[in-house]
Amino acid sequence: MRELSIGKRLYLAFGFIVALAFISGWLVNYKVKKLGDSFDVLLGSYSGIELESKEVVLKLLNARRQEKNYLTRKDDLYIAQIKNTIKGIRSSIGLITELAQKIKLPDGREKTQKMLLAVEAYEGHFSTMVALVKQRGNPDSGLEGQVRLASEKIESLLNRQGGQDDLKMLYLGMCRYEKDFLLTQDNKFWDLFQKTAGDFKIQAQGKSMSRAGLLVQAIGDYQNTASKLRENLIQAKEKYPLLRDTARAVEAQARALAKQVKTLIAKKREQALQQMEITSTWIQIGVISLGLFLAALSFFFTRSITRPIKKVISRLSGSAGSMALVSRQVSEASSSLAAGSSQQAASLEETAASLEEVSSMTRANAENAAKADLLMDKNQEMVKHANKRMEGLNLAMREVARSSEETFAILKTIDEIAFQTNILALNAAVEAARAGQAGAGFSVVAEEVGNLAGRTAQAARNTSQLIQENLEKIKSSARLLEEANQFFSEVSVSSGEAGELVSEISSASAEQSQGVEQINQAVSEMDNDLQTRATEAQRSAEIAEGMKRHSKGMADMVIELQSLVYGSAKEPFLDRAIPPAMERAKALPGPNTNNN
Repeated sequence: MRELSIGKRLYLAFGFIVALAFISGWLVNYKVKKLGDSFDVLLGSYSGIELESKEVVLKLLNARRQEKNYLTRKDDLYIAQIKNTIKGIRSSIGLITELAQKIKLPDGREKTQKMLLAVEAYEGHFSTMVALVKQRGNPDSGLEGQVRLASEKIESLLNRQGGQDDLKMLYLGMCRYEKDFLLTQDNKFWDLFQKTAGDFKIQAQGKSMSRAGLLVQAIGDYQNTASKLRENLIQAKEKYPLLRDTARAVEAQARALAKQVKTLIAKKREQALQQMEITSTWIQIGVISLGLFLAALSFFFTRSITRPIKKVISRLSGSAGSMALVSRQVSEASSSLAAGSSQQAASLEETAASLEEVSSMTRANAENAAKADLLMDKNQEMVKHANKRMEGLNLAMREVARSSEETFAILKTIDEIAFQTNILALNAAVEAARAGQAGAGFSVVAEEVGNLAGRTAQAARNTSQLIQENLEKIKSSARLLEEANQFFSEVSVSSGEAGELVSEISSASAEQSQGVEQINQAVSEMDNDLQTRATEAQRSAEIAEGMKRHSKGMADMVIELQSLVYGSAKEPFLDRAIPPAMERAKALPGPNTNNN
């Protein structure tokens, strides 16, 4: 540091300050941008998981509807639709898994894995149910067709035998109990069917008929095929609760995941706001710390420059005082003009030095104002970018609200369908009551359909209420986002006004710099005029010209150094140093002593 000149030290200090200011601004910009990008990524991922979870629930409800259509109509078209729906559910779960891994959702992988296992179990149970339905067939094929053929064989044998009204009554009872069991799946009717078949065999074997053996064998075939059909129905009845429970498990897990993500969105939003407050606090601390550091750095550089100059001033002041006293004794005739010229020259030199310093400070202020103007432009662009992001987020929240409203309308339609189904069930029950004993089984089915419609309507109303609550919360979140968007707009307007003020400051600083340059030029011209008058004074005092020139040069250097170190407000160091030098000069012999 001691080997460097004063100019290099000043340039080094100014460059270091500018570098610190640039680094601090870049760090603040990077921190704010990183915080905004991180919040956008997290919010987008959490919203995607919530939407896909709701999509899983909707697709699952669609699969359940297609499943009921297949079990009712036994059309293979519904099997293909269910497989496509399950494929869509797996795709949604895969996307949820990807987003959960991206944001490191707690227990996200375990939950999605459970959902996939439940979907696979549902698909397996449905495949088993399809196989049972295909095995059961219809009156023309499958087990039901075999039962019909066995029954028709018995009826044909009885018709060929002729007479045998008691056996025909037993046969009709068996057919009635079989149909009642198929409709109600009540083991009471199955026991009556088996008992009637046993009675038929006993009576057929006790009669002397040519076709008794064939009738007994046909009854056995009828019992066997009916038993297979009964086992098929029992298996289907046992499998259906498993199919229902696995579907409910997938739905429950999807709803739980959506609820968890919704809670995390609120938590992350709160964390982001806290982080922004912390960042703002650290920025304020950083600005204060930077100001203190720059103050300490300025003090260090100022002291490193003024300390050696003070020593030079102390030495030069003594020499300047001695030479000024000797010059006054030698040239008394021109002392008045020389003293006036010296005083004016000193004043002009001080004024020129002060103007030069003011000019440098003005130029520095203009440059700093221009840089501040550029930084304000960058900050305004960042605020505009953040405002666009908030507008995109507000649009996404509106899309979510619109989807919830459409889902609410669909559930209302389901409720109306359930109500109409319940009315149809009541009508069917009335018709079954009119049919008497023959419609008893159909009455039980109508009652079950009515109960199912009632549960469906209740579930639709509960789901509609939940969606309505979610819709209200989404609208509340949208209002908050609009307020935040308005806040960013106000910040953008304030940044624009601040940028205009900084631009005006920059223009004013440039005009001040030009004015100071003009004043400095005028002072230089005055200094030239003063030098001319000083030269005339030197001509009138040729004897003291050499000593006066050296004395003036040393005095000017001391004054410049004095103004550089102490400034115009302090007591001149030269005035304090000259009196002792003058006392030493008076002790020297004057020019008259030599003449004597």
